[in-house]
Amino acid sequence: MRIAFVTGLKRSTTKDSLGGRNQIVYKLVEGMAKRGHQVTFIGTGDSQLPAEIIPIVDKALMFQSPQENDFYFHTAYLSMMTKKMAEMANQFDIIANHVYPEFLPLLVANQIQTPIVTTTHAQVTPYLAKAMSGYKDSYFVFVSNSHRDLARKYAAFPNSKTIYNGIDVDKFTFSNSAEDHLLFFGRINYYKDETGKLVDAKGWKVSLDVAKESGESLEIAGPVLAGEFGSNAQQFYDTNVSPFIDGEKIKFVSKIQASEPVEFEQKVKLLGRAKALLFPINWDEPFGLVMVEALACGTPVIGFNRASVPEIIINGKTGFIVNNREEMIKIIPKIKDIKREDCRQRAFDFTTDKMVNNYIEYYEEIYAQTKK
Repeated sequence: MRIAFVTGLKRSTTKDSLGGRNQIVYKLVEGMAKRGHQVTFIGTGDSQLPAEIIPIVDKALMFQSPQENDFYFHTAYLSMMTKKMAEMANQFDIIANHVYPEFLPLLVANQIQTPIVTTTHAQVTPYLAKAMSGYKDSYFVFVSNSHRDLARKYAAFPNSKTIYNGIDVDKFTFSNSAEDHLLFFGRINYYKDETGKLVDAKGWKVSLDVAKESGESLEIAGPVLAGEFGSNAQQFYDTNVSPFIDGEKIKFVSKIQASEPVEFEQKVKLLGRAKALLFPINWDEPFGLVMVEALACGTPVIGFNRASVPEIIINGKTGFIVNNREEMIKIIPKIKDIKREDCRQRAFDFTTDKMVNNYIEYYEEIYAQTKK
């Protein structure tokens, strides 16, 4: 098949991409190219993939000079990308849409003949569901069953499928033993929900509270996101995170910047040496790639019973599913009962090969339908 990938322009897409969306796109492009498909990538010129690259901008927007109006800056280039995609549409059998925001390429769906398959990486909200629905020849991939179920609460999405994200398990070193500390690894920020309430989506603050109340040691890592591209990261860290960090029981072990907080090799070490990963999410996490990455290292996960967590963690075997902070604290002593080999084995249910094969199967099914 002739497959065109379109994705966001904030970051470049390479084998070393840190953003989850870009990681998945690279793996899909690489996997499909290896399987003999003709792949085109429409995105940033500094992306490096085994595909023909159609550059919309020379380098990722996050590395461009600051602009007076970043919203205009981004939407202008995203609009150019959508226009280029539409102009080239008849050269492709499938357009694989991984753009942020997901709905933007769909604005031309009714003007082209090539089906657009949109993978939704973001949390589905009522307004996102409304913006994505109602276009002809549009198909959707959701990255967990809970993700798909949430979308269907707000719109029909009849042409949709669940395909789990995947990782290259062999790139994550298995550790059969661990140090005596917990780990939080994820985005460190607050966002305002529709009521104006500040929300700690990934659970970094909950993790700090769990460590403090339980007396457990904790390493915390991830991008501090405050201001455009993390411009206020240091201030946010100093105000909200630093007061908890003592350098002994509780350690901050990544850089205080959004663009490159933790390199891959360090990430594997952090995941592998922890006795458990804390995943106390306060939002409807579409997938939660870091859970599978932790399992690949042999590290069990203790997560809140929400969204994709029950689809990934086998309660009592590869970690624990709890309902709140108090239950998380009480379950920590039982980590010793988890076999790290079982965690590693579970990770093989979420491999890159399985993900790529599932996408190809879905793309071929759609292509066959549209050619009838």
